[in-house]
Amino acid sequence: MTIAGDRDEGPGKGRGGKKAAWTFALRALHEEQQQPIPQLALPGAPGSNTDFLDLLLTEGIAGVRAAILAAKPIVPTTEEIAEFQRRSATRNAITRISAAYPLPQWLTQKLEFRSRESGEIWVHKCPGLKKDKDTGEESEVWVPICSPFTMSVWLRLVDDDDAYGVRVLIADHKGAPACSISNAASCPVSAPARSDRV
Repeated sequence: MTIAGDRDEGPGKGRGGKKAAWTFALRALHEEQQQPIPQLALPGAPGSNTDFLDLLLTEGIAGVRAAILAAKPIVPTTEEIAEFQRRSATRNAITRISAAYPLPQWLTQKLEFRSRESGEIWVHKCPGLKKDKDTGEESEVWVPICSPFTMSVWLRLVDDDDAYGVRVLIADHKGAPACSISNAASCPVSAPARSDRV
């Protein structure tokens, strides 16, 4: 298998094409036991910003063919394999937690499950964007706010002037539900949890 990626190595680029191709190759090696070893083909000269469309327009089909035939085997290091496995485990954990604790859709706040530096999966909010001083690229800023939770059911509080509330299901320190629907903690809709740890 030969992977053709963009060469994003010039100023203002983050080598996104090469990184994407490398990640795809690691997935093929790790998850699909791809044989033989995948090869990576990059157009243009090292240090340039070139994709295969650029190469086609400047050197024609012959240039594209030559670049693909010059592809080199992708042989990841032990550290790269370990990092890929860590990222895969994190994605699987987020998928599992997202299914167990569906997040509410706020009108003014974007929430997602993401990994903290400690490796724990927490709810994160996105307060805005930041710009890379070197490349000028903008990226989202994600701030951890609390451990997993979900609003399992709406409540009508008949003993409190028929006010409405929500029943919240919270993950404990081991990631398991800390309470069932039958005895979950309830709080008014106007006062959701705000602490750094739910």
